[in-house]
Amino acid sequence: MTPRTLSTVLLAVVALTGCGADGQSSALPPGFVDEKVARVEQPTAIALLPHGGMLVTTQQGVVRIVDRRGRLVRRPALDLRKRICTERERGMTGVAVDPEFAANRRIYLYYTYKKFGGCPTVSAGTPVNRLARFVLARDGTIDPASESVLVDNVPSYGATHNGGDVKFDKDGYLYVAIGDGGRDYARRSSRAETNQASRDRNALLGKVLRLTSNGQPAPGNPFEGPGTVRCARVGVARPGTICREAYAWGFRNPFRFALDPDTAGVRMAVNDVGQVAWEEVDLVKRGGDHGWPLREGPCQRDGRVRCVPPPPSLTDPAFSYARLKGCIAILAGVFVPKGVWPKRFDGAYLFADFTCGIRMLSGSLEDSPDVGPFSKAIGAISMTFRGGDLYYAEFFAGEIRRIRYVGARRRG
Repeated sequence: MTPRTLSTVLLAVVALTGCGADGQSSALPPGFVDEKVARVEQPTAIALLPHGGMLVTTQQGVVRIVDRRGRLVRRPALDLRKRICTERERGMTGVAVDPEFAANRRIYLYYTYKKFGGCPTVSAGTPVNRLARFVLARDGTIDPASESVLVDNVPSYGATHNGGDVKFDKDGYLYVAIGDGGRDYARRSSRAETNQASRDRNALLGKVLRLTSNGQPAPGNPFEGPGTVRCARVGVARPGTICREAYAWGFRNPFRFALDPDTAGVRMAVNDVGQVAWEEVDLVKRGGDHGWPLREGPCQRDGRVRCVPPPPSLTDPAFSYARLKGCIAILAGVFVPKGVWPKRFDGAYLFADFTCGIRMLSGSLEDSPDVGPFSKAIGAISMTFRGGDLYYAEFFAGEIRRIRYVGARRRG
């Protein structure tokens, strides 16, 4: 994403393309419809509640609830606007619901904390990104005093590339995607394309973390033993050490990721937003190095043609696309669960771009998937399935929407 406010970027795209939420269903494959569920100003992420409703975060720092009937609860569940910075891409950008929610009522939020009382950029006293756990009361409110901070002090130095997606896997471990901060927190470079933060093994920047629900490094993480330290509280540990929370590294802005619900173990696709040339979908492996800023997409950084293969220590994307024809930044992603739509959609990967709508990768991500259009919906910033319904947050129009298949249920 560019170093402008998220809302400014998105509104500019709307003006250029003339696209919005209305009429999206006509752009879908035959048999699908696209419906408005609720209106929420500047939604950034959604997470399903087990009783049928959902949580919606906004960039400004408000948590809203959409009930099981699809109605927006009038009273916000939580309002953290006084403690959050929202410049450029900062704000509240991630939410997850505990797998044991029925017993513990816990939810998890990722946001930019106004730690020093202000929100400067590229200067001392910049705010920090944090992951915090809260308790959602049965009356639909979240007491700010219930906050327990699990990850803290991740520098938001350039106010961009914050990442912020948060999800649980089937084993109950929590994944958090964190960007490189947009500018080098250590001031070794003033340029975004040479920001070395994601190469710092002692910093949580540019990493995907794997945690327990209490914020501890999850058992089986790739970096353990001598020379490793816990970084969750400090964000940046002493040089020469390696953060135990890291699951994969070398990302620029892993803004959204998806976990495959039909695969045993962990199969994760990360949508990493590019710098100038490429957008990419990374199939993440335990301990993998995805190369930023040494590489972008399938190329050495700044490369567009005749790109050389990566060295064995680095992992190229499973899929990448050039910034051509107006496509400018990859957003949400989700795997289509088997059996919920016609067979040709089983296991497909849907991903959204700021300006190119929702597109579909069919076939295996491990073996040159085919790409094609799915919907012209612009600004799908978060997506998730409940049964056969695909819910997405549409930042442009300020809406939560639902795509359903209503055609004949032929399996073939």
